[in-house]
Amino acid sequence: MVRHTAVLMQQLCVVVVFSTVFRLALIEDVQSEPRPNTPSISLRTLLHIDAAVIVVLYAIYAVLSKQVPLAPGARPHMLAEPQRLLLFLVVLMAVSPVLHTLTKTYASDTIYLLAVLLGTVHVFSYDFTYMLTMSREFKGTVSMNAALLCSVLLASRLSSNMHCFGLMCFAVELFSLSPILWHMLRVSSANAHAAFTAAMVVAVSVLLALTHRRFFGFLFVFAAVVIPFVAPLVFIRVQRFKVRIAGPWDLGGVNPV
Repeated sequence: MVRHTAVLMQQLCVVVVFSTVFRLALIEDVQSEPRPNTPSISLRTLLHIDAAVIVVLYAIYAVLSKQVPLAPGARPHMLAEPQRLLLFLVVLMAVSPVLHTLTKTYASDTIYLLAVLLGTVHVFSYDFTYMLTMSREFKGTVSMNAALLCSVLLASRLSSNMHCFGLMCFAVELFSLSPILWHMLRVSSANAHAAFTAAMVVAVSVLLALTHRRFFGFLFVFAAVVIPFVAPLVFIRVQRFKVRIAGPWDLGGVNPV
């Protein structure tokens, strides 16, 4: 049960990383003069991050694809066909001006509230069965659409079309491409998947402590302890208070009217 919660922590890490990158890009974007003590990300740095992430994703895929080949009859994903990803990026750059001005008439408070709601929908409707290798195809359509719509709303708060393109590229890498690799990693080795999740939690905690406050870093560590360890323990302990244990093993019966 503890290992199964690793996929939830992975997705929380992804959401936190994306929101942190957006916040740093927004700080750099709205400042008229850069402040030396304020963490921020410039447009050039954001594009460099996009390029670095895509290179790392394909490097990991090159290693894992030899250990976890594509299942017979399965539809090739975007990492297996780089031309599809390239075409998608070209189309994304072409529609960036539209995405950038899509929500100009809305207040920032409304956009941030919608982004929080969509982020919550993304986490709660995520296809964890795919990440736990219980299914071969990702079926979290609602979760994926919520994440990308949240990315569009946040990207519209930035000042230029290239800022919008850079943030949307980062969103596609995190929410669309990375789940493929995490699925392949778990199929390859459950221990490596758990170790990678632990490394992600530590990295995100340090990121929050450096870019926000130490309190947020400790808060994320606290959540990383409660969700994988305390919550399953409480769930197991409360089972003894159940009056009736029911499940699929029960015989069928007719309820009295």
